[in-house]
Amino acid sequence: MRTSICSIGFFMVTASVVAVERSVIKDRMIAASGVSGGVVVQLGCGNGESTAELHSGDKFLIYGLDLSADAVENAKEHIASRGVYGQVSAER
Repeated sequence: MRTSICSIGFFMVTASVVAVERSVIKDRMIAASGVSGGVVVQLGCGNGESTAELHSGDKFLIYGLDLSADAVENAKEHIASRGVYGQVSAER
């Protein structure tokens, strides 16, 4: 039982660190590009997690594209669950 709790705790900490690192990387990419706004297109958006992560306020419109209809539906659901649908969207 104790091993399971430790494993879950480690996973939660690791997931939090990864999310922070992604956010820092995104912010650095935006700063390095010198671009202050516009349209971002992500090819192969999959389940939409990384697409939603690209959202950084109202300066950018984010479009995730994927060939799989199932992936696009999953992406739309994920993006909506994050409350960013409109600024971020997914299509086939």
